[in-house]
Amino acid sequence: MKLKTLEIEPFTKEPYRLIDEEGKPVFDFDPEEFGFKKEFLLNLYRDILITREIDRMGWILVRQGKAYFYISIGGQETSHVASLYALEKDDLVMPFYRTIPALHIRAEIKEIFAQIMGRALDPLKGRQMPGHFGRKDLNIFVLGSPVGLGHPVAMGVAMGIKYKRENKVIISYGGEGSTSEGHFHSAMNFASVFRLPLIIFIVNNQYAISVPRVKQTASETIAIKAKAYGAEGYYIDGNDALITYLVTKKCVSEARINKKPFLIEAETY
Repeated sequence: MKLKTLEIEPFTKEPYRLIDEEGKPVFDFDPEEFGFKKEFLLNLYRDILITREIDRMGWILVRQGKAYFYISIGGQETSHVASLYALEKDDLVMPFYRTIPALHIRAEIKEIFAQIMGRALDPLKGRQMPGHFGRKDLNIFVLGSPVGLGHPVAMGVAMGIKYKRENKVIISYGGEGSTSEGHFHSAMNFASVFRLPLIIFIVNNQYAISVPRVKQTASETIAIKAKAYGAEGYYIDGNDALITYLVTKKCVSEARINKKPFLIEAETY
């Protein structure tokens, strides 16, 4: 792994990581070698912790009967937050249900809770189910409840970006279960054929809806699925904020310049 020059190759059998499962560096390095300043790292860590706290309160509200629908991001907040950090302000976000707590990076926390609880500060004014947050002015789409539905919608948005010659990309989040849906395959195929600035970011928590991943797909990894469409797929440790940011930033930059899609699999637990 030539990480210091960011020469990260697609379709690896093991996930790229800079930090191991114990939170220690896999090799001796200075974060500044990869462009990480102390302030950036502190802000990133803070937003990961805030996301976990939003998630904790979301479950409390459900148990108190003050919220009626909420899906946890617990254990997966690092992959969402670090990848969102890799976007520019004008880039667009297609969340899935576990992304919602991480959207405080763009939106106000009180608005997220207002949407979950159906209160007056909800920017959608009660027109969506709880936990289906979105804000047009912040380039956050409202997610669709069916698994994987956001992928083809994001693909269409990416096509619009290309036709308008805008300097933007869109990232579409989903779980590994979404890669078994036709939505995923249609999005990857069209995005690859038409060379669209789309990043499909799969958060692999190793359990697709109701079955373990090994019963969901026989693919060696999720990332390798991109090969069938002529796209690049990257396999990363989604609990490693540093590598998640670096790989997502790499894909976002290339998608913006070269107008082509990427698939990222972030393994979490």
